[in-house]
Amino acid sequence: MKGVKSIKVSEILIKNRFRKDYGDIESLAKSIQELGLLQPIGVSQDNILIFGERRILAIKSLGWEYIPAITFSFDDILSGEYAENEIRKDFTISERLAIGKAMEEELTKRHGGDRKSEDFQEGKISTLNETGKSRDLVAERVGMGSGKTYESAKKVLDSGIPELVEL
Repeated sequence: MKGVKSIKVSEILIKNRFRKDYGDIESLAKSIQELGLLQPIGVSQDNILIFGERRILAIKSLGWEYIPAITFSFDDILSGEYAENEIRKDFTISERLAIGKAMEEELTKRHGGDRKSEDFQEGKISTLNETGKSRDLVAERVGMGSGKTYESAKKVLDSGIPELVEL
């Protein structure tokens, strides 16, 4: 593996990919626009894509010409694609709720403070600048759909019987 470099999106070769359902590319693009690209894509030494096709689709929708990439020197591109896309572990419901609660705390700060302050003007008060009900914003961010689903999950986690919480 070499370091991260910036490569031209048009020079990336996307061959026989197995993922057919790309999910919500628009939300990914919005996240990249707000926070930047948090994880580079992976390519072979010949610029054959190993992982990161969803990120490429998102940055294309944003009009980016270049993308950060890590170049790998191994020959088994299929194993690299499999490891990146299948062996990872998604957040559990309780982990999503913990992130949600932290986001709720951050959202409570969005209406406070001096709006003329430098921190507010530079957007440092909150990274969650959307408007709307906090529970709905958090539910969307943590992948729980609606605010009602998010609130129900919190109730189960906070006061459910241990067997139910474990499920």
